[in-house]
Amino acid sequence: MEVTDSCLISRHYLENEIIQGLQQSLGKNQNTIQEKIETQNKQYEDYVEKVYTTSEENTKKQAESIEAGEKASNEKLETNLANAKNSKQTSYEDNKRMLNDIGGILPYSRLGTQENILAYRFMSEPLAVNDLTVVKNDPIETEEVNNNIPESKMEKEKPEQKNISVMVIAIPIVLILLCVGVYIVLRKKHSDSQEDHL
Repeated sequence: MEVTDSCLISRHYLENEIIQGLQQSLGKNQNTIQEKIETQNKQYEDYVEKVYTTSEENTKKQAESIEAGEKASNEKLETNLANAKNSKQTSYEDNKRMLNDIGGILPYSRLGTQENILAYRFMSEPLAVNDLTVVKNDPIETEEVNNNIPESKMEKEKPEQKNISVMVIAIPIVLILLCVGVYIVLRKKHSDSQEDHL
């Protein structure tokens, strides 16, 4: 029985050693895992802090960029408004000066007591196709000028104006028809070439 008791004791001793070894190994594993978790948590904290810092810097840069853009936009707007005002004032002064110049010339646009009929005709019909360089046999009185155009002249000018009106209408119509014809021919050629390829 001594042998069995010693076997039991040695077995018990061996089991205690194995259990202690397993407990030590488990303790080491737990410590290693805890260290890794702490390291990982530290890395996460550093990462979150870095993201927060970067985000804050980007937000600050965006705000500065927006402020700089707004300032530049306001400056450009003010400059352009000032330029527009100056241009308007310059145009106004130029127009006023030219009108004064024309006003100064107009009193001299008559010959003695006879008014300048050619100037009046040009002002009343600037786009009419008439030879205004030759004075036609108009009854001109020295004291009074008849500003009305005689009916015979009005009748002569109407066919010319009608011809011009017809030409103004006919030319775009002819051009449109020509474009449509060219389009149809090109489209037909294109469809024929596609059929040849098939």
